[in-house]
Amino acid sequence: MKKHLFLFLILGVIFTSCENDDPKPEAPSYVVKASNAFVINYGSYSSTVGSISGLDTDESKMYSYLFETVNGPSMTGKPQYAYQYNDKIYFMGNNTDEIFYVNDSTLKQSKNGVSTDIIKPRYCVASGDYLYISCYGGDVWKTPTLGYIAKYNIKSNKVEKTIAVPGGPEGVEIANGKLYCALNYDTNIAVVDLETEQVSFIETPAVTSYFLKDASDNLYVSLVSTYSNSSETTGLGYINTTTDELSATYTLANVSTNYSSIMSFNADASKIYVSAASWVQLPDESWVQKGGVFEFNVDTKEFGATPLIAEIDGLNAVSVNPKTDELYVLISQSTTSTGELRVYDNTGSLNTSYQTGIAPAWVLYK
Repeated sequence: MKKHLFLFLILGVIFTSCENDDPKPEAPSYVVKASNAFVINYGSYSSTVGSISGLDTDESKMYSYLFETVNGPSMTGKPQYAYQYNDKIYFMGNNTDEIFYVNDSTLKQSKNGVSTDIIKPRYCVASGDYLYISCYGGDVWKTPTLGYIAKYNIKSNKVEKTIAVPGGPEGVEIANGKLYCALNYDTNIAVVDLETEQVSFIETPAVTSYFLKDASDNLYVSLVSTYSNSSETTGLGYINTTTDELSATYTLANVSTNYSSIMSFNADASKIYVSAASWVQLPDESWVQKGGVFEFNVDTKEFGATPLIAEIDGLNAVSVNPKTDELYVLISQSTTSTGELRVYDNTGSLNTSYQTGIAPAWVLYK
């Protein structure tokens, strides 16, 4: 990561956009400042690097490789997840295993990443001066006991301690003074008391991946069926964080197993948009996630009978722009070619689309 710390002048940088004509090179500071949202592209695990694309909605342009433009070299840790907190964006680096961060206004990286006590980081959530980072800890699909939560001090830039959490820790959220951790290899949700750091469990009908927190400090959790732990009870679960009980389940077939933004509240948290997709083999014998985006009504506690947005090849993620209430649907047809961001209004009508980097997975809004 030391190679990320020096800066040099980049000449002739060409930023890609959705338009056919090549845009003129722009100064990095202008491009970053003009971007209304950052698309985090994972790349691929074994080859292509991760990247950041910047969306300028005012000019209807998508700019590529912003991290390289600002810092010089490419990312060395594939961004498994990106989290904005205070004035920084933290990246959970996957291959190599590390956490690193940039300034959220400039995308400048000023310090090396941290790899000590960080093995296969997945997700994170902040509280005060700490990030709580879910880590597989190794080949958790072989040895479920390897998983843990890393307690990372953002001031000292060090992992102060680890808390053992078996079962493949994935998405995390904090509510009522407790850390809730989805488990991707066990039909439980881990609950860590942040004062005592004792771990308890909530039994679930399927493995879980990510959370959404409502205004009552209770949690929606995605219930998914995976290759190693299949289940017919997929959809959403609702956790009462006062009693630590799974108080309700709402079934929906094929809730996505992707490690990306698979569900999102709308602007006023009255709806949840959920990605539901399954693997389908295409005529060229390649495989792709094919499915749609469903709308869950928080008041009636029901999914729509049909998808709001249907028949999407390469459906990778869904996110909602909190300022416009538009749905951002991320498309990844393969891990060797560029992806796509499609922007829909809240009726499911397509407004526009943009080219992204490889395997777009998360969106951060400015």
